[in-house]
Amino acid sequence: MSFLISIKDCLRPKQDGRERGQTAMYSLLVAITIFALFMLPVGEAFSNAQAFYSKLETQNRLSDIAGAITNAYTANTKLVESQTGAVLVLPLGTMSPVAPQVLSGGTRMCLSNSATLAPLATYTNLSTSIVYKDGYGKPMCFLISSQLSTTTSGQTIYYHNIAIISAGRDGSIAPSTALTASGALVTGGDDQGRLIDGSSINSGQMTITLARMNALVSALQSYFYGRYQSNSNRDPSLDYFTNASDTVGIIPDTGGVPILATNANLLAALGLSGQALQDGWGNVFTFDNSSSLVRNPSNLNGVAYTNAPFTSQICTTLPGGQSLCLSALGSY
Repeated sequence: MSFLISIKDCLRPKQDGRERGQTAMYSLLVAITIFALFMLPVGEAFSNAQAFYSKLETQNRLSDIAGAITNAYTANTKLVESQTGAVLVLPLGTMSPVAPQVLSGGTRMCLSNSATLAPLATYTNLSTSIVYKDGYGKPMCFLISSQLSTTTSGQTIYYHNIAIISAGRDGSIAPSTALTASGALVTGGDDQGRLIDGSSINSGQMTITLARMNALVSALQSYFYGRYQSNSNRDPSLDYFTNASDTVGIIPDTGGVPILATNANLLAALGLSGQALQDGWGNVFTFDNSSSLVRNPSNLNGVAYTNAPFTSQICTTLPGGQSLCLSALGSY
């Protein structure tokens, strides 16, 4: 029996070392191919998840920066609107536009850096090393309009629009992405953007300003009428807006010029508190009861302006430099 086994062994083809190595290599290649095919959907899923995360992070970054710019703009509107050009002037410096630059190959890149948003340092908690980058780690563009204007409640207000733009996953700003001359943001491709609308900010502040001014004028008129009624003589020749005429009144004479409302004892006289003497931008109103701009017994514009009905005036300076004044009319 052992003899037969020996014969079979002699007849069986033998593999040398090279053949055995080739067989092992083929087996390894097959294993690698199978593993690669298995990993394809896993890799695609990972890539999609990473893209989704980057897009979401970009949206968060845009929201954070938009909030910082909005807060900085709102807190410093009159400083911002002191310039008509395409810049954003803030206490810590001037923020200038960073538009897309066309690089070799036609890629339109944003070349902002950590200094771009330095004027926003007190309005954002983001690190200077990332604040200007999107969720893909690429610098973003920052576009600023020249000063624009609109009308709210019959008043002209001036404003700037600011756009923040990410190039998206492809890393290139689309040619159609732009901040138009009218201040609108248009995006193309997979670009993401956020617009800070200065007109909305200033329109809201204007609404607050007018509401406070009207409330202040109404309170002044009520004060005047109340002072007249409390005077036993009920003398219509007295100007109850100023203690230069109504000597027992508590509103001081402004000395022929407008003064800060906080220096005119108006809160105590009118029973007001809080922000009643400030406009929507946080600036104190001026009060005038004795200049040539109001009717008062010492007016130098002539006899017609020294007679009743007497007036006083509340004023403020709007963003852009124009004055807004409302007059209180004394009634008996």
